[in-house]
Amino acid sequence: MKISIILASLIALAPLSASIANAETSIAPAYSNQEMIDATWALANVTDDALDLASEFSRDHGIQATAAGSYINDLIGDTNALKHAVQRLADKLTNHAPRHEIQNELNTIETKYQAVNRNSTKVSTQLYSQLKTLEGYQLRTAFTKIRSRYVYLQAQLAE
Repeated sequence: MKISIILASLIALAPLSASIANAETSIAPAYSNQEMIDATWALANVTDDALDLASEFSRDHGIQATAAGSYINDLIGDTNALKHAVQRLADKLTNHAPRHEIQNELNTIETKYQAVNRNSTKVSTQLYSQLKTLEGYQLRTAFTKIRSRYVYLQAQLAE
């Protein structure tokens, strides 16, 4: 008699335990909509474009031994870290990762974005002061695209 009551209780609780086990996956997709995934990949793409431009300037525009050259190396490192964090976020969103993993990646992106924004201003200012106005303008434009995509991604998070 007692065994049948215990079995009946376990059978009755099975759907509840299954829903508790799946709670993590039911929370995560709130972050994961297609517009947010697309916004994340768009940020990754413009970050990659800006990284390519900064790398080209570092190699080919005679600024290696200048203040701009020093700043651009920092910018390249920060931009590369931002690109990888954004790509990881896009993968996590696509694969419906747990909310805390997505939030950790968003925190990393915020930190890296701030460093990229700060360093891109330093580099473009130095390029302007060295009369490399075209390079300064191109760099500022490339990193402004990162800023606009980052702001758009933030708007997707707020929805």
